[in-house]
Amino acid sequence: MRRILVIDGPPAIGNYCAALADAYAEGARAGGHEVRLQPQADYRAAMTSAEVLGSENIGKS
Repeated sequence: MRRILVIDGPPAIGNYCAALADAYAEGARAGGHEVRLQPQADYRAAMTSAEVLGSENIGKS
């Protein structure tokens, strides 16, 4: 048995990529693997770009 993390990349819910991720996860579970499905729609970055760069640097090159 393997532990598998499936990350559904696009942030929109209910799209083609979400269907592929669901199908992959279902197949892996049917094969006896432990699967965790992580939709990006549920993801929040640990830091925003403003926090990383400092708000005074946003938009500057």
